[in-house]
Formats: sequence, structure tokens, C-alpha cells
Amino acid sequence: MGYSEVWCQLCGVGFNIGRLRTPEEVRDPPALSSQLLLDFERYTRNARNNAMHRCDQVGDGVEGCTVLKYTLPGRPYEEEEHIPGPECTDGSGYHGHRISLQEMHGCCTFQCLIPKTDDWHSQDDDQEFERRGQYYLSGPSDHMPSTDMHDPGTFPERHDSDTPLVSEEDVNRRAMPFHTACFEVFKRASLHRTGGIDIHGLVGWFRLEADHIRWSRSSRSEAVRRGQEQWWYHNKGDEHLAANPCFVPGLQDILKKKTYTKKTVPDDNWERSTTGTETLAPSHGNGKDRLAVLPCELRLQILGELESPDTGNLCLASPAFRNLPQSIFRSILLRTRPWLWEAWCTLPYSFWATTTSSFLEAQNKRFSEAYNAFNAAADALLEDDDIDLTDSQEQEILSLKVQAAEAHDGMDAWQKDVDVDALPPAQTDWRGIFIETESRQAEILGLMNRKRIWTDCEAILDQIEKYWREGAIQPATEWPESEWTDTESGSESESESAERPQSSDEGANEGSDA
Repeated sequence: MGYSEVWCQLCGVGFNIGRLRTPEEVRDPPALSSQLLLDFERYTRNARNNAMHRCDQVGDGVEGCTVLKYTLPGRPYEEEEHIPGPECTDGSGYHGHRISLQEMHGCCTFQCLIPKTDDWHSQDDDQEFERRGQYYLSGPSDHMPSTDMHDPGTFPERHDSDTPLVSEEDVNRRAMPFHTACFEVFKRASLHRTGGIDIHGLVGWFRLEADHIRWSRSSRSEAVRRGQEQWWYHNKGDEHLAANPCFVPGLQDILKKKTYTKKTVPDDNWERSTTGTETLAPSHGNGKDRLAVLPCELRLQILGELESPDTGNLCLASPAFRNLPQSIFRSILLRTRPWLWEAWCTLPYSFWATTTSSFLEAQNKRFSEAYNAFNAAADALLEDDDIDLTDSQEQEILSLKVQAAEAHDGMDAWQKDVDVDALPPAQTDWRGIFIETESRQAEILGLMNRKRIWTDCEAILDQIEKYWREGAIQPATEWPESEWTDTESGSESESESAERPQSSDEGANEGSDA
């Protein structure tokens, strides 16, 4: 059979994405956080291991490219790393001068939806759909093996499942893999359409449409189709496929810059304009913008008929359309860019979408080593006859040992969801966000990728609705209440109904009129 990659079942992109270091990064390695350093190492390793699409396999290579040779600790053989020049055609990884590490964070990390077994029991870190539905999430993994090898390992493992059955022949037992960030996009697309997160419908669609393991459905993205080869082909110009759609450098800066507190709102007229209470005055032609002579009512009617990106292009081209009230731009954003969910959705990002398996494993290792070292030192103090400890000192050491053990056993306590930077309706420069995200959409790779994945999720939801109507997806039997009831909070943050889901997330659609 040979090497064969598994692709994300939501977006169609592979999991073993590589990145080629720039000459500058080789000469002067950047100062990185521990998490980004692990990303750096993984992306470089993935590119090095990609057996196809090498620059030197296409003619005689490209001017400016070099090959770095070195021997890694514990390896008996020499490694070769391709360092690309400006016009390099190497497809083993995306070029570092076209996409940053920060933009790529999490592009190799995935989880799987797994069918529950009869002996399944809820855990403290389960999401609501896991407690109530028929499926649960595996732990995360940062490497997907070839389909002719073995199933992926995860860390941390969840529900005693450390190797999701991605290669299982029986589709009813097969695990459904996807990027953790793509799953967050699907949640919001489902919320936007139905008011609920239809996990049962998603797995039903997967079982009906996915071929054996890979991803048979034709992608709506030409860039994805270009990359879907035996080894993922990292094409020049398609770097956005590896950009994180949730945590987006550039977009976060725009949203922060265009959001105000009550004390920093520019002026009273501006604040009133965000609530839609302003009077629309007619524009006057200035000889440059011919559209300025149109009455405001007609301008609003034109905007109401246009779809994105036509709306954005018109506003960029015509000052008369750019100067419409803030409330109009908020309405346009909600209608034409639902994937800019900061404008309407308060659903937090799952903890799993904020991290990687490699980082959690490294963190666990460091914590365990520190815990073991502390225990050894404490035991040595208690057992050393040459050290005369008072009773209170002994009790203090024993108390610290108990606290350390509790901290070690409760490492998952810091696994917190992350709030979305939701935009306050009356304190947001909607006009500025609309214009800047439109004009910079091509350069903000995560925003471009978010829109692409949202489009894919919308198409999946179309199919899910079709299968619900046809009866191809059957209603689920809700998991026994004793296994999922949250006796502490009694809250429901996500919902999966036994019938066609229509329940709303707690505050998730707040402020939406899309």
C-alpha cells in the first residue's frame, strides 16, 4: 500500500504539515516560548521527513537554496535540511518567510470523535456534548501515522483510549479525526445555523460520506486539492491552509484597536451611530465619487442586495458608502461574514484548541521531574539522622508533600476554556473592522483560512440537514442521565439533542441578528 496520509475530516488538510526554516532563522535562531519552540521542531522535522516534492527533484533546484547537514543526538546518521531561497519550489514544507510560527500554531494537532462503549463513564473535563451524546473526544495528538502503519497515539489519553481507531474498517467503530481548531469552527457554524452543536449529525455525515480513512468528498478549495497528494504538497501561495483560524495574529490586533471602553469612545455622535439612532443625511457629490449623489435610502438598499466580497469592494471604492452609520456596518458584518464570530458568538474556545499534545507532554514531564525531585529531597530530610528537625518542621514537610501530591494528581485543573474576544455592539468601530478586514484579508492568513473552513463546514451542514430530512441519520438515544449530570453547576454550555438539534448555547448567540 505504501505511505498514505489521513486528512482532516472537516477541512481536508493533512496533519503532518511542515515548515522550512528561513536563512535568518538558521543564522540567528529566534527567541521562542517553550510551546512555539516545540512547534518549530515539529514543523522542521515534518518537512525533513517529507519524501516527495523536494526542490532538487524539480530540475536543478533554485538559486539561493542551501542544504544544511548535521547529526542529531542519538542518531547514527547525518540529517539534511533544505533551507529555501526566495523563489524556492520545495513542497516539503511551507516557507518560513511566507508564514510565521505564530500563524501556524496548532496546525498538526488533532483530536477524534469516538463512539462510546457500554462501560463509558463521564470525566470532570468532558464537554456537555460528551456527557449527553453518543461520542466523546480523544486526547490530542500531533502526529498522524500513515494508514499502512498504526493508529495515532494521544497525550493525555482520555477515557482510557490512547490510540483512536482511525484505520478501523468498520465505519461504526471508526474514530473521526480533525484539527482541534477546525472543530471550533464547526461548533460555531452549527450554532449559527441551528442554535445547537450537532455532533450526532456530524458523525452521521462522516459515516455516510467518508471513504476508508482519508477524505473522499471533493473540497471546495482548489488549494486543498493541490495539496492532497500521497505526501502533503506544500504549494507556494497556499500557506493559509496551515494558519490557525481561531487565534489569528493580525485579526486580534484589529479587533483590539477597534474596540473602545465607555471612557475612550471617540465622541457622542460616534457612540449613537453604533446603536442606529442617527439620522441619515444625504450626501453631496464632490466630483470624484459619483455614487455620493445617491440618496442614503438607495445606498442602503444597494448594500442590502450585495453579497461579500462585493459589499467590501464597494465600500473600499466609494467614500459615500464608507461613511454610512456604524449600525449599518455591524448589520453587514453579521449578514455577510458570519465567520467573524467575535461579532456575535460568546462560546469559549475549548482548552484543547489552545495547546498541543507535545507541549502538554513536555509540561507533564517537567512537573513530574520537579515533583519527584521535591519528594526525594523531602524524604532525605526526614530520614537523615544528622538533621535535628522539630516536630513542627516535620509536619510542615509532610504537609508540603501532601500538597505536592494533590497538585500532581490534579494537573488537569488548569485546563480551562478560553474566552472569545467578543465585540460590544455599542463600543466597537464596526466600520473600521469591516474596511480593514476586507482590505487585509489576503495578508491575514488565519482569517483567510477561517473563511475557507467555515465554507466547508457550511457545506457539511447542508449535507447533514439533507440526511436528517431523508432519515439517513437516525435520532440518537441520549446517554443515561446519571452518567452526565453536572451536580455542581447544573449548567449546559453545549447541547446535542436526541432529535434534530435546536437548543441554544448558553449566551453563545448573544447579540446575533444574522
